[in-house]
Amino acid sequence: MLAVPVALGLALSAGALAGGFGSDVLARGFGWRQPTALVANVALVLGLAPAVLAIGDGGWHVDRTPLARLASTQFSADPSDGDYRVLYIGDPRVLPVPGHEYAPGIGYVVTDSGGFDFTHRFALTNTSADDAVERAIGLIANGSTLRAGRLLAPLGVRFVVVPLTDGANSTVRDPIDEPAGIVSALRGQLDLGDYQGHPSLEMFINRAWFPVGAQLTGATAEASAEAGDEVLVQADLSGAVASMVGIDRGQSVPYEVLPGTVHIAIPFDERFSLDVGDSVVEPRPGFGVTTAFDVANPGVGDIMYERDSTRTWWLTVQVLLWIVVLVLASGARYPFARRRTANLIDETLIDLDETSAAPAMIAGEALSGSGWTDAFGDDTDDDGYDDGYDDGYDDWLHGDPDDGAEFALPAFENESGESDELARLAMPSDDRDDDDDQRGGQS
Repeated sequence: MLAVPVALGLALSAGALAGGFGSDVLARGFGWRQPTALVANVALVLGLAPAVLAIGDGGWHVDRTPLARLASTQFSADPSDGDYRVLYIGDPRVLPVPGHEYAPGIGYVVTDSGGFDFTHRFALTNTSADDAVERAIGLIANGSTLRAGRLLAPLGVRFVVVPLTDGANSTVRDPIDEPAGIVSALRGQLDLGDYQGHPSLEMFINRAWFPVGAQLTGATAEASAEAGDEVLVQADLSGAVASMVGIDRGQSVPYEVLPGTVHIAIPFDERFSLDVGDSVVEPRPGFGVTTAFDVANPGVGDIMYERDSTRTWWLTVQVLLWIVVLVLASGARYPFARRRTANLIDETLIDLDETSAAPAMIAGEALSGSGWTDAFGDDTDDDGYDDGYDDGYDDWLHGDPDDGAEFALPAFENESGESDELARLAMPSDDRDDDDDQRGGQS
């Protein structure tokens, strides 16, 4: 990730070196500035050596087996056991994925079985299941219960883990202190047992758990209709077997169901339904938190979820709004938009439609043809204009360069009778150089 700014810095340095060489050495000459710039660039390269050595393979000396990868390999992956969840509780800085804060310095997160992917990097919103987890943690912290495993069982929590080190924020050489008393409180629960795993993890297994998707029968099915922590602590949870495997990962596949209760450890939502043959079973709350279905007849069941009817409309509105924002940001113009007309000011310098304009001619014809005399009158009719102009021009062009004579362009009268003095051009012969004499002699 740091390769881009490093490459940019090297490119700027190389460009500055080349530009300095062109402006200083070629334009001004070699001096002390050029060796200084060269030494500075060499020092820059030498200064990058420690950074390159520190980067190494890109691991930045972090543990090659991060906690997120390590934790996913510590638990059972037997599909016959059914889907389960893991409760991580401890310092928020060492949790494998972003979670929720229970108290200052104590956080928790519940994850599904299996490995992690990029979706686990986003914290989820609180649900009624999170409220149940927080109640259980509070009872454990206060020492008010010894049956925390039963309280977590309807949520599918099979393992409880307290991370100690993650190889980054907390290492073996410099560990972060665990929340005081949390490990001892978990170890004192009657339905939580120690689970052998990596030394960086304090792991416990919930002996009272049942899978995320389960078929409940007998006393367990009857207990699912009740709500409250007191019911869970005293209930018989042994009548649960795995069912609906993959439902926790969004895999809705037909599965054999038996008369009793089909339970899924998902917060209760009335848009769930269970299709068994030709009948549709409506959901009810399970243990006051999760979703359960009471099945009367056996058959092949399939969990269905009806999306909110307004969801499609809201998505369509969002797409349209984004299109409008992108179009406005791009500055596109519409053919039906109101056009702005600029006030044009006619500042024509030459009107080719004017009747008094002289006809178009070639440059040579304009000076010698009849068009010139027609426009300004005949030289022979201007009382000496032709003679005076020609004589003065000849005297100036072929005259004696030492007589100090001046050539003046006389005035003439145009066809309207108005007298205009075109110009006066004076050139004393003393000011002319040899080149002027030569040009005059050649003329």
